[in-house]
Amino acid sequence: MACVWEVVSSGEAHRVLPDGAMDVLFAVGEARARVIGPMTRAIVTGEGAPSCVVGVRFRPGAGVEVLGLAARELRDESAEVADVWGAEGRSLDARLAEAKSAHDAMVALEAELTARVARARAPDPRVARAVALLHANGGELPIPAVAASVGIGERQLTRLFDERVGYGPKVFARVARLQRATAAIARGSIASWARLAVSCGYADQAHLVREFRALTGVTPRLYASARAVSEIDNPAHGPLASLDA
Repeated sequence: MACVWEVVSSGEAHRVLPDGAMDVLFAVGEARARVIGPMTRAIVTGEGAPSCVVGVRFRPGAGVEVLGLAARELRDESAEVADVWGAEGRSLDARLAEAKSAHDAMVALEAELTARVARARAPDPRVARAVALLHANGGELPIPAVAASVGIGERQLTRLFDERVGYGPKVFARVARLQRATAAIARGSIASWARLAVSCGYADQAHLVREFRALTGVTPRLYASARAVSEIDNPAHGPLASLDA
């Protein structure tokens, strides 16, 4: 597991960016937990009534054995835990429904996932190494070089990524490049958009804008502007803040 998390919303929208991870989450007050698959594009959640959501996140490629299904089955989708785990999922839903607070729900969710991790096989180390390489290089390392570095062929790497990450290494490289760009924006290190594009591995500013819009639904400039406003209004939201403007 990568982390246990909690998001409290007063009704504002949150734009959640793709990162290759999978989550099991529970919205406090609802009846069922859900498994959230790996995303190839941003989603906007939380707009409407106040809410509190707790979850457990799995690093890219690390959730397949625990969750019990291929990551590609939930690419850009979600499913109720009861549909994925059957009776065990329904039992978890019952415990979560009895939780008297977000903390209690988080404890129950973490305990279930920790137990499932203990019973599961270890994640494929080749996928873990490939994911780490692409992250470290911001998606710039050519896929044949990634495959060679982990000791397998490019086709086999693609099959493993499709099963365990949810999409191929080329798509994951785009996501890693996006994460590098959003991290630079978060640091405020933007001398110019053209320089940011080149420093993050994009061919030019136009390439940055096209990729950013395709993966997040907004331009880099709008992302940066809305993120800055959100941090002033509510620092707790950070990168999950609303980007609609």
